[in-house]
Amino acid sequence: MEELIARAVEAAEAPFNDDRDPTLPSLRSVAEELGTTVIRARKLLITAGYFESPTAQSVQRFKAEGKTIEEIGVALRLKPAAVYGYLPYELRPYNLPETTSNADRHRRYRSTRKLRAAVDTGSAEKISAALWRCVIIFDSYPFSTSGRGSHSGVAFTYQVSRKGSAGGRHYDGKSIPGYGNEIWLTVDGEKREKSISRSTVELGFQKYLELLKTEGAVSGPKKLGVFGESYLLPLFQRFYKP
Repeated sequence: MEELIARAVEAAEAPFNDDRDPTLPSLRSVAEELGTTVIRARKLLITAGYFESPTAQSVQRFKAEGKTIEEIGVALRLKPAAVYGYLPYELRPYNLPETTSNADRHRRYRSTRKLRAAVDTGSAEKISAALWRCVIIFDSYPFSTSGRGSHSGVAFTYQVSRKGSAGGRHYDGKSIPGYGNEIWLTVDGEKREKSISRSTVELGFQKYLELLKTEGAVSGPKKLGVFGESYLLPLFQRFYKP
């Protein structure tokens, strides 16, 4: 629940209220970022105290007064499902339905578009945030190293550390709510004992961009010159294509 709320707050960027900047993400875009419905996204934001509206305030006031869902619905001319949509979640285990493959593809696609837009700005801070969001969204996605000669590449996935894990404490930049700053590789079904830090990922990506600019391509992982280069290059090639 806490992780879902953190993701919703991050996607919203600022509270939904009368003072909200209209250029900020819409409630629908927040829902799309989470791969869920507008009603569920709003409910998460309400739980976080990040959404206010006259209807939400009325529903919550009536509920605090002890009225039933049905009574609130009659008073505000809302269906019971709509009433529930304006109440915060109780802080108990809650799972969103599995997102469809199509929704997952859209989330990954949007994250790579945002990374490209960040690279175009030339802002190191924006690139850092967009790159790590890509890393988070592609968590558990199947990758493969490039291989050598007649040897095929190695299949692998990775998991991003969660908030509070030891490896993320040494990162000096801005963290993503709910997540740490390292990735743990699982190669051929076995989890590696050593992680790759976010600073290493960023350093490797900077080198990747430099090589694209000067040479037009990255001929091999060793060109990156960082720890875990064989695993990082497939990520960069998926996140940002020239």
